[in-house]
Amino acid sequence: MKCNSLLFTLLILPLIFSCTAFRPEITSVDTVLDNTSGSISAGFIDNETLWWDIFDSPEISKFMDKAFGNNFNIKAAYYRIKQAQASYRKSYSGYYPSADLNLERSYNRQKQENLDAVTTEQWSLGLSVSYEADIWGKIRSQAESAALQIDINRYNLKGSVLILSTDIAKTWVDIIANKIKLNTFREQLNLNREIYSILEERYYSSMANLIDLYQQESVIANIQTNIDDTISEIQQLKQSLNVLTGIHPRAKVPVDTVNMPEIKPIPKGGLPASVLKNRPDLKASWLKVESAAWDVSTAKAERLPSLRLTGSYNYSAENLSDIFDNWARNLAGSLIAPIIDGGYRRAEVERSKAALQEAVMNYKQDALNAVEEAETALLNENRYIKQIRNTEKKIFIAEKSLIEAERRYYSGISDYSTVLNQRLNIVELRSTLTDLKSARIKSRIDLYKAAGGRIPELNEILKEVTNGRTAEK
Repeated sequence: MKCNSLLFTLLILPLIFSCTAFRPEITSVDTVLDNTSGSISAGFIDNETLWWDIFDSPEISKFMDKAFGNNFNIKAAYYRIKQAQASYRKSYSGYYPSADLNLERSYNRQKQENLDAVTTEQWSLGLSVSYEADIWGKIRSQAESAALQIDINRYNLKGSVLILSTDIAKTWVDIIANKIKLNTFREQLNLNREIYSILEERYYSSMANLIDLYQQESVIANIQTNIDDTISEIQQLKQSLNVLTGIHPRAKVPVDTVNMPEIKPIPKGGLPASVLKNRPDLKASWLKVESAAWDVSTAKAERLPSLRLTGSYNYSAENLSDIFDNWARNLAGSLIAPIIDGGYRRAEVERSKAALQEAVMNYKQDALNAVEEAETALLNENRYIKQIRNTEKKIFIAEKSLIEAERRYYSGISDYSTVLNQRLNIVELRSTLTDLKSARIKSRIDLYKAAGGRIPELNEILKEVTNGRTAEK
């Protein structure tokens, strides 16, 4: 037995050392991200501070901290990382031998003619060990692909946090904008009620028409409708903010900020596409390409012979104590080469190659989408800035027109409808201005999202999954 095993080893060793493990073949992938045109410096997206620090608001920071600790989507993403870690350990286990211990007990009852039945008891104990040599790098390819899945899920988690933070910021801005509009409506309601009282006195003094009273009542009713709608909108936004932060929708949300946040203007020019490489989703997309390349190596290795070494110790006896006295030993090695499989392995190689090309195309498309998102955010903000300036001019002109209309009305030159129209125009313009300022801020939020603005390291969440390749094996 020893001679046969030695002979087999001497014959197989030259084959093992002559083998070359398959390695992934990834050529350089050119994308729109390689275009570095644009005059905005990469430092505009500050990687040293959290992106929402642009608001200089402790309030929104509290919402962010609460969300990162409570949001269930973030926790679900964390457990996807844990699953990927376990899959990596499963793949990595192929580097080690496997051993199984078997202990069996059996009975055999045999009845012979004209004799009593004979019962025999049999014990068997066995230990089997097997090991597959990774001569083509199949096990390594599987482990490398699984390790990349950990990193992919880590970047997916960071991407989820980035999306969550932008959703929170937009909701917070919408709440502030609606609170400002609500105050505007309430001030206008009080003013119009005072005007109604004046008109009522003038009517009873035969100095105003009944139609003026009806028009004023209509204005008051419209403003009250706007107030009711705005209150409902604020309540819905607060419920959404609660859900984003992982608490009950009806819990109280203290949004005490009363003024629209101020943000610095964007420098003139375009945003360098290279800045977008910081996006977590793009990093995850590229790692999918690398993982698919390792899968190709696995599929190629599957087509070649595999070397498996097995060893076993077995013994059977009628008494349990006897099985430890003597053992039957078997040590063998086998070289298994696929011959006929109906083209299964070749098809798997072609499938994995096609999957690699799919991952490359997805990465290119993701890069293109990232550039589009950034450019759209820049265009939107510039558009809103122009609209804000024009609206502010309109308000300035409308306020001067209102002063003149009131002068003419109190002088008896014109009727009240002119004053009414000017007041309604100013209310609408102020509400529009608030909406435009809110939209401009949200377009800036979209820009930071598109550029992969900095988020917390989430050490508490990622403390067990900081490095896929050095995680628990």
